[in-house]
Amino acid sequence: MAEVARRQRWDAGTVRVNERDLQLLRAVGENGGTRLELLRLMLAAYAHGDRSEAAARHWTDRMVRGGYLRRAWLLKGAWFTLTPAGGRLVGLVDSEGRAIPKVIEAASVIDHANTLGRLRLHLRREYPEAAWIPERAFWEEQRLNKPVWFRRPDGALDFGDRRVGIEVELTRKHADRYRAIVGQTHPSLTEVWWYCPPQLAPWLGRSLRAAVDRHEQEGLFAGKTVRPFEVRPLPEGVWP
Repeated sequence: MAEVARRQRWDAGTVRVNERDLQLLRAVGENGGTRLELLRLMLAAYAHGDRSEAAARHWTDRMVRGGYLRRAWLLKGAWFTLTPAGGRLVGLVDSEGRAIPKVIEAASVIDHANTLGRLRLHLRREYPEAAWIPERAFWEEQRLNKPVWFRRPDGALDFGDRRVGIEVELTRKHADRYRAIVGQTHPSLTEVWWYCPPQLAPWLGRSLRAAVDRHEQEGLFAGKTVRPFEVRPLPEGVWP
């Protein structure tokens, strides 16, 4: 007997989104991607309550089904990034209306992106009065004003009367890199907070201080923007 095709619902293949969904999707797009565990923490933060792994899986399944998230497997784990449709939905578009969500697909920078996402949630709890400025905002400024050069921070906190740059440093760089970095701070930042694993903090503090001293001695800061910096260990829960 021939099978009878089921009548599909009128909204088959579509997913309705609410304000919380939009906040989460935008955070994923600004972060470049996220692991399931970070999404669980984000659900708890934005929904003001505990959220299980099952709830995070359900949410990602909905967003993938709606075409707003893309699921890939990197380093033996699921990695979720925003699709162009998701970028358009949450306004991550360029001046010409093209969707350009930040998408990280390289395994080598997943740890950095995941740590930055956790740190952003921590800073949201610690400084609720400050607005988060993602790296993407600085990238867009640089794209529209190409003659202006500055180092894009990983993010920034806008307190209204001051802006603090946020940097996440998980590995050591060569001394020459730090000499270049400290002289290229965005002019709107009043200071920069460098977050790193606790065991790296003493070395990073010495390296940044040596870079600043070297520039001051050689007069290399002419025409450049230098700001005070502070080295902070990554908080418990952000770094194992």
